[in-house]
Formats: sequence, structure tokens, C-alpha cells
Amino acid sequence: MAEVRLDRVVKRYPGLAADAVQETSLTFEDGLFTCILGPSGSGKSTILKLLAGIEEVTSGRILMDGADITNVTPERRDVAMVFQSYALYPNMNARDNIAFPLMLRGLGRQERYRHVEEVAEMLGIRGLLDRQPRALSGGERQRVALGRAIVRSPKVFLLDEPISNLDANLRATTREELKRIHQRLGATFIYVTHDQDDAEAMSDRVVLMARGSVQQYDTPTAIYRRPANRFVASFVGRLPMSFVRGEIREEEGRLRFDSGPVWVDLAGRRGLPAGPVVVGVRPEGVTISSSRGAPMVGKVTLTEVVAPDLYATVSVGDVSLRARVPGEHVVGVGDEVGVTFVRSLLHFFDATSGERIVVEDEPATVRSWDVAV
Repeated sequence: MAEVRLDRVVKRYPGLAADAVQETSLTFEDGLFTCILGPSGSGKSTILKLLAGIEEVTSGRILMDGADITNVTPERRDVAMVFQSYALYPNMNARDNIAFPLMLRGLGRQERYRHVEEVAEMLGIRGLLDRQPRALSGGERQRVALGRAIVRSPKVFLLDEPISNLDANLRATTREELKRIHQRLGATFIYVTHDQDDAEAMSDRVVLMARGSVQQYDTPTAIYRRPANRFVASFVGRLPMSFVRGEIREEEGRLRFDSGPVWVDLAGRRGLPAGPVVVGVRPEGVTISSSRGAPMVGKVTLTEVVAPDLYATVSVGDVSLRARVPGEHVVGVGDEVGVTFVRSLLHFFDATSGERIVVEDEPATVRSWDVAV
């Protein structure tokens, strides 16, 4: 369908000290479903508006299939945008809302409605076409708004958190439908969200942003398994990563991480420089067991259920670690437990810059964002 490229794009608003989008070069690959993920104020929606032509770039270029569209008006960009608020016309029924872009193109009534029927069949909303927006549920309005975008047959779909107002069950169902529609249309989808579950469920690629800058651009699996920096590591994951500041030392030819109460034997790890470092570990990288004979002992300070798993927060000295509790174990607040680490699941970050330290023997891939140990 279309490859979309940002070439050194900057967006600056008058009166603001920081750029809404810092100088960014980025390629959205042809036919892929790409999620732009990040917290509020990260610049993700601004990028979508720049792509749509709603906002003008301060500097740089936007290219579609190699053609410069930086100064092309929105209606001539061959993109369709679906908004969080759905933006349906309240005085039109669903059929006319979907048909509206075709009416602007001058298509006759019969041909317009034929296209609407085809799209409605795809979305499963043929029975809703005569209803006004006020008579539709949130999920139904979302499908009508999506139908209005699909009927245009654009090269690029821009979606600005269109399912954030739906309840959890409907969100999950709608994610599946969006992915199915993307596979059927084969178009380039660019989807903005602050919810990593959206990115995990739908995307082929993820652009993770913070403070107007791209922090990492990769597959969902790679971003979870090999976060580029501490921000990425802390943002991605259903439960926060634990960070421990300490030093890597070499003792009798073996590397060891030592923070005082927490230590890890790093025998076999290569490429780690001696000196200050921050170790990051997700709950699946922390193993708890009986405290009897354990070289490192901690006390359970909190337990929480994130179905179907049980997690425990364990204090080892002044360091708090979150661990996923094996199904056969029962732990409670106040229990003493032995603590060890899955060395292959440790992440190492520069103590000053926060950038990832690449370890030569770290695993290349995992199967999902939630790694089972």
C-alpha cells in the first residue's frame, strides 16, 4: 500500500520550551501494523497529526512512497484517520456517516451505498446502518468510524486511540477485529496508544516514545526482551521492572554483581565492563524458594494477584524485588524466602546514561512479552 517516512521532522509550538517532536527520522513500513506507544505528552499523537496534515511540521519532510507530501493538504494525502472520540455526525445515520467521504468525491447515491454495504458486511454492522449515533454503543460507534475510514480505500490508516473508551472485554474483542481487518486490507496501519496491551496484541512494529523522542523502534518481543534504556525497561511490562544499583567486580577471574545485600554470580557472562552499573530484572527473572540454606534471604512485604499469576514483593536489605510466585508455592506477608536470579533474564544499564549494556551471550529472542521461566 504505502511506506511512510519522517525525514528529520521537528514540531515546535510557540511558547513551549521543549519541542513536541524532537528531530525524528523514522520509516513506517509498507503494509505493517505499527503502534506508536508512550505516556501522555510523549509526542505520539502529534506525529499522527503531522502525518494526517492536521498539524504542519516546523522542519523536515514527510514522504509517502518516496513522494514529498509535507505541504500536501490533508484531503489529498490518501490517508484516513479514526479519532478517539469517533467524530460521527449526529444528524446522520450510520449509513450516511460511512458514505460521507464518498459523497464528497461525487459518487452517486446508489454507488455510495453499495460500497457502504460491503464495508458494513466486513465489520458486522449491517443491522445498524439506519441508526443514529446516539442509538449506538461505544463499540458500535467505533465500528462506524472505522467503516468511514475503510470506505475511502486509503493507502494509510491513522488511528488515534480509537478503542480507549471501551470496556476491557470489548477492547480485547476489538483488537482482534482490527488485526483481522488489517490482514484483509493489507494497508499500512499507524496506531497511537498509551496501552501496551494494544501494542502487544496488534502490532508488527512498535515505536516507543518519551519527551518527543523515539526511544526504541522494534518488534514487541524485542522491545520487551532487549529494552534500549531504563525508560523503555520501566515502561514496558505489566508489572514494573526492579532496578538495583551496584558494581560489577572481577574476583578470581569471575564476574560478580554486588550492591551490598543483593549479589549475582555472573560466571559465563561476557561483555560486561567492571564498575558502576544498574541491573534490571522483571518478576519472571526472580526466583523465590525456601529460605533454608539459601545464600540470599529476603522478607515478603506484599503479595498481589495479576490473574492468573501471584506476585510477591520481597525486601532484601534495602532493595525491593518483585517475583512471580511458582504455582505450587504459597507465600504471605512476613514470610522469609530464599532469592535467586535467572541470570539470562538480567538486564544491564549504564549507571549514568541509562543506556543498555549489550551482553555478548544474551538470548536473541523470546516468544512473547510475558516470558515463562
